[in-house]
Formats: sequence, C-alpha cells, structure tokens
Amino acid sequence: MASKIILGSDDGLDLAPDHFNLYLCVSSVLVHELTEKCWDKCMDRPSTRLESRTEGCITNCVQRFIDSTNFVANRLQKVASQH
Repeated sequence: MASKIILGSDDGLDLAPDHFNLYLCVSSVLVHELTEKCWDKCMDRPSTRLESRTEGCITNCVQRFIDSTNFVANRLQKVASQH
C-alpha cells in the first residue's frame, strides 16, 4: 500500500512503504538540520521569552526551508514523470 505525502499545494507524492520510511528518515534529518541552522542564525542569546525580531527570523528561516523543499520535491517529481 502506497502512502501519500502532501507537499505544499500539490496533490502529493505516492510512495511505496520502503520509500515512505526513507522519506521519514530524511525528513527527520532535515528537520534537525533546520532547527540547528535557524537556531544558530536567529538566536542571539537565550532568554525567558521570544523577542519579536527573533520570532520573525525563525519564521522566515522556516518558510525559506519549506519553499526550498517544495521546489526540490516538485522538480524531482517532474523529472521522474518524464522518464
């Protein structure tokens, strides 16, 4: 049974179970890397509350990651459908 992964506004990618598990592993690594990069980029100093400037930086960082991931996924899907 294939699993469907929704990326952005697409209808999604149908993946076989082994590919779905690989996708989950890769996604986990990417989320970890995203967290580390956005933290390093946006957090000047830890504090007891999230400043609006820091919140905006994190939001922009995550949005760029999502946009990039969707672009790559769409491109890979397009290339795969041409073969």
